[in-house]
Formats: sequence, structure tokens, C-alpha cells
Amino acid sequence: ETALTCESEFRDHWLPQYHLIDKKWWPYINFIGYMDNATASSEQLLRSLASTKSGMNSWDQYGTSGWGRDGKSAFMARQDNSYHAKNAKDKM
Repeated sequence: ETALTCESEFRDHWLPQYHLIDKKWWPYINFIGYMDNATASSEQLLRSLASTKSGMNSWDQYGTSGWGRDGKSAFMARQDNSYHAKNAKDKM
């Protein structure tokens, strides 16, 4: 039962993203990021990707700003999520 649950969760969550990347690129993808530290993992990944033309890494080019509700935050930077609070812990 656990294997089916894991397989189902994998299929439901990752397959849509998997299909967005052309299969020729999969042999070059080797990165593990962690959702509990998505900010640092995202920065690490983007810093590892650099343009062959400019030499600039993707963090400096795209990640440092232009994100968040104010459009000035870094990619995946922690925001004040009070607007998103659902108090799920109080309902358990």
C-alpha cells in the first residue's frame, strides 16, 4: 500500500513538471533541493547555472530580485505569509 501511495504521489506531483523538460536534458540534471530550505536550495541551484555567453550565473541574473508581492524580493525569499495563514494546526 505504501508503494502505491508513493507512486501515486510521485505521478500526481512530479509528472506534470517532468513533461515540461525535454528528455534530452534529463541526463544533465543532478540536483537535490529541499523544501524545508527552499530559499537556500533555489539560490544554490541558480548559482550553479551560468550563461556561456555572459558568464553571469542565473542567481545574479534572475534570482536576486523581481519576485514576491512587492516585485523586489529574491526568488523563493521568505515573505510575510500572514495573508496565507489557514491555521491548519488549530483544526487538528
